[in-house]
Amino acid sequence: MGPGGSAGYGGRGGRGGDGSNGRAHKYAELGLAFPLADTAPPTPELLARVRGQFAERGLTVT
Repeated sequence: MGPGGSAGYGGRGGRGGDGSNGRAHKYAELGLAFPLADTAPPTPELLARVRGQFAERGLTVT
C-alpha cells in the first residue's frame, strides 16, 4: 500500500460518476481525452461472477 493506506491510486478513493475513478481530470489538465470515458462500469452480475471466480480459487473476496 502507498502512503496513507492507499493502494497507489492517487489517494482519491471512490469513483467519479463517469466511471473513471476520479482520474479523468488528470487527462483534462494535460489537454488529453480520457481513453476510458466511454467504458461502462461493471454490472453487479459481472462483479458477482468475478468475485465467485476468485473465491473458488481460495482467495478472500470482500
